[in-house]
Amino acid sequence: MGKLLSKYKQEFYIIFLSFVLLIISVPVLTYFYFAKDLTSKESIMNRNNTGVTLIDRFDKPFFTFYSASFKTIVPISDISEVMQQAIISAEDKDFYQHPGFSLKAISRSLLADISKRNVAYGGSTITQQLVKNVLLNANKSFLRKYQEIVLAQEIERRYSKQEILEMYLNSVYFGEGAFGAEDAALTFFGKHVNELSLPEASLLAGVLPSPSRYDPLNGGYTYAKQRQSYVLSEMVQKRFITKSEADICTNCPTDL
Repeated sequence: MGKLLSKYKQEFYIIFLSFVLLIISVPVLTYFYFAKDLTSKESIMNRNNTGVTLIDRFDKPFFTFYSASFKTIVPISDISEVMQQAIISAEDKDFYQHPGFSLKAISRSLLADISKRNVAYGGSTITQQLVKNVLLNANKSFLRKYQEIVLAQEIERRYSKQEILEMYLNSVYFGEGAFGAEDAALTFFGKHVNELSLPEASLLAGVLPSPSRYDPLNGGYTYAKQRQSYVLSEMVQKRFITKSEADICTNCPTDL
């Protein structure tokens, strides 16, 4: 019995030391591997400029764009304030407060992943989503999630919140082949992103979790309007707009 307990104790120590080594080494290796790609906004934006894989609600890929090289990059000053507010309300309400990640959101997501015995990307901040979109690949694992957090912290250290938001809004996929807010505004509404109204901005912000399902141009208008209502309610909570403004937008049709 003593020998058996000693064996289990040795195995526990080996596992524990391996875990500690992993926790220590991943940030260092991740930093050195990606360091050259973090030197400028342009290098960050261009690292994974190879397309996007669309995922259905069952996390299965169903279509791939192999080139995202034609997305239009615009400065944050050319992105309407209402669009910025809609995105923050929908995707990351604590964007201006957190250091790149949210412990509360990560813990909630981790518990959900464990209960479902699956690894998802829930609980990601805008900075983490930027990292996932432009630096990492679509593989899902706890190691990849850890790398995402490490890189998000480093980006937050190097860049201002407005610079991070600018990179995110110029790289995120809105559906219909539109990468970035400028291309999305032109694709869905035929206008520049600095011209978007509250109904238009809130509709676009709502499609981000699932651009194929919520595509208002291709059979998803009802779902898109439901998501728009959610975005508007979050904007009210953030005090970006009033409840009466949200009610008016919810009940009015959005021209596409």
